[in-house]
Amino acid sequence: MKLFIGFVIIVTSIDAVLSFSPVKAVIFDMDGLLLDSEEVYFKAHSDVCRRFNKTYTKEVKMKVMGTQPNLSAKTIVDTLNINITPEAYRAEYEKLIGQRLISIDFMPGAQKVIRHLTSHCIPIALATSNTAPFYELATMHHKPVFNLFEHIVIGGSDPEVKNGKPAPDIFLICAKRFKDPPKAEKVLVFEDAPQGVLAARRAGMQVVMVPDPTLPGEYQVNATKVIPTLKDFIPEEFGLPPY
Repeated sequence: MKLFIGFVIIVTSIDAVLSFSPVKAVIFDMDGLLLDSEEVYFKAHSDVCRRFNKTYTKEVKMKVMGTQPNLSAKTIVDTLNINITPEAYRAEYEKLIGQRLISIDFMPGAQKVIRHLTSHCIPIALATSNTAPFYELATMHHKPVFNLFEHIVIGGSDPEVKNGKPAPDIFLICAKRFKDPPKAEKVLVFEDAPQGVLAARRAGMQVVMVPDPTLPGEYQVNATKVIPTLKDFIPEEFGLPPY
């Protein structure tokens, strides 16, 4: 009986470890995943749209989450039929958002995951659709953590990133910039946005999604796994060192 119980325990443990394909490198999105910035963006877009008697809804937000700034502006202008060019809209938005980004903080569990992986020499990188100026503002007070990334791809300013999410460009480029570039199937991506999840899947990578609690289930179907917060991540499920 003791042997049988022990056998059951061992099988369960192995099954948990091999739930998903083991990975060798990890890529993180930034906004809404590592940094609590989505509400700041939502309020800034809402303020701009209100000037034109339009309402920036959560449905519109779902369309632009994770996309590059130019595409976000065009999507908002076209969807809400705002009488302004996408370029002018973006200029209005950027006037509001800049200083608001300085005060944002980490999402729950973000620092723990980053520090854990780097402490075990797991290569990690950042792939954000933001622009370089806004990246600098958002990370101004968090440099010790962001300096832990092996490299950072800022999609909104990187000339090599031709197509924004949901195209796979940013993740493929980020993966090839690792010192020892892994195959796509050996990369795990963390994302919060549906467009980002789709981009990572198109790149041939596994994706752990940490969505906004209000995000409808149909926007989560492309993820390899969905968790409530980064605190709920189980590294060994992907062959990574346990906490």
